[in-house]
Amino acid sequence: MKKFIIIFIVLCLSFNMNIIPSMAASEVIKEGLYKVADLNFKFDAVHTVQNNSFSEHSLLIILDSNQIIQQVIRLKPQSEQYTLVPIKENYTIIVVGNGKVSIF
Repeated sequence: MKKFIIIFIVLCLSFNMNIIPSMAASEVIKEGLYKVADLNFKFDAVHTVQNNSFSEHSLLIILDSNQIIQQVIRLKPQSEQYTLVPIKENYTIIVVGNGKVSIF
């Protein structure tokens, strides 16, 4: 009887464990003008960008508060991930093109 109770408890505990996948939350943006403060990014952190579209190119432009270009990246369809400059709260992101751009 003790073996049965122990096995039952072990099985109940093993089946009730929830595995939570840990992935970076990504923000998918399309063509437009975005304020970084509205996108809920972690500021001064390293972010990566990728074009998830299968056939559309995109151009990503990052401007600072003085409208000075900090970074420009041309993203091909299904592009690899590119590292962005550290993004600050007052920066602006411009996406040109019909691609779906993911920022991690």
